[in-house]
Amino acid sequence: MNLKLKLLAYFWLLLALPLWADAQSIGGKVVDDKTGEGVSYVSIGIVGSNEATITNENGEFVLKTTNFPITIRLSHISYQQTEFKVSQQDKNLELHLKQANNILKEVVIEPDKGLRILSAALKKAKEAAGKYVYANSFYRQLTTINGQPSEIYELFYDLKWSSESVKGWSAKQSRFATSIDNNQFSINNQSFLTFIFSGMQPPLQSDNGIRLNNLKHFNISIERYIEQDEQDIAVITCHLKRPILGELNISSTFYIGTKNFFIYRLENEASNLPFYLSGVIFRRPTLLSTISTFRDVGDNIPVLETIVMQVNVFVSTGKKNFDLAASSLLNVYHIDPALKSKRFKSLNADVEDKKVIKSIHYDQEFWKDNPIVKQTALEDSFIRMMEGKSAFGTMVNP
Repeated sequence: MNLKLKLLAYFWLLLALPLWADAQSIGGKVVDDKTGEGVSYVSIGIVGSNEATITNENGEFVLKTTNFPITIRLSHISYQQTEFKVSQQDKNLELHLKQANNILKEVVIEPDKGLRILSAALKKAKEAAGKYVYANSFYRQLTTINGQPSEIYELFYDLKWSSESVKGWSAKQSRFATSIDNNQFSINNQSFLTFIFSGMQPPLQSDNGIRLNNLKHFNISIERYIEQDEQDIAVITCHLKRPILGELNISSTFYIGTKNFFIYRLENEASNLPFYLSGVIFRRPTLLSTISTFRDVGDNIPVLETIVMQVNVFVSTGKKNFDLAASSLLNVYHIDPALKSKRFKSLNADVEDKKVIKSIHYDQEFWKDNPIVKQTALEDSFIRMMEGKSAFGTMVNP
């Protein structure tokens, strides 16, 4: 069964991790230098190591380290890259980033330049598809029904990744909790969707998702440039020329280096995704959005850093309406070439998250004060409630 048919037939897979001992950590918040507001999804890495993390939606972060002093590098496509020296453990850092300049140059003068830059970037990504990166990662999925949290998955994986997508996974640690007060629906395989959207282009083998061989079906233009020290970043938008009402439609925005043609960020917006639930009526089309970021590690292609996904399903059962939303985050926080010798499971849309989670012993001490696990305010409040009821140990809210 090809990838497109898998998406049509199923629509939602799985997991892994390393152990750390006696790790110290730093933490705090990254804020916009002008507005003082938190900056989400900032890459934070220790210079000279493979240790990295990202800020959450509020700009908050935690990063583990084994010694001090350290120099940390903050990167975000819309801000100036900045380094900070940290001499000791500190959980209340406030780090300021200055916005990069946005410019509109050559957009009218060279109308085909966006097409040329995108073609070069997709070609480079395709050429690197046979090279694999092995890494430790963390996955979280929070489901809400009519705005109220209903269930949460948290998973650690070892991953095998290429520029196309995650190619293999191995489960390491996991936990799951659900509320019996709000559990009418369960999105049980969104990790599969997150995995296959983790590459440098939408995964569909059709005219709906942009690929190197079907650029003619899209209107492609440079929206703006972002000035960075080493090169400008071209922000290139792609929209189907002739979308068909009621059929799958994906629009993409690429952030591409104008000198090295690396893809550093990819945003996808999709509507009319195939989704099936028995006994329900769909009030509006299913929507999906993704934001993927890729970190330059000095190789021939950047590697996945994070992918954030939001799925919204609007259904009716009888006289009741439900707005079902699932948000997921996959964060690659450590690259480990030694994992190459490990056995990985290949992607399979039939695998269910809950079955895999329940097959792994819940280790409460592992999760306690884990420096990789960071939550937004909504996630944190739900997790604290579940922990207070010992819900994670039993896998269900008692």
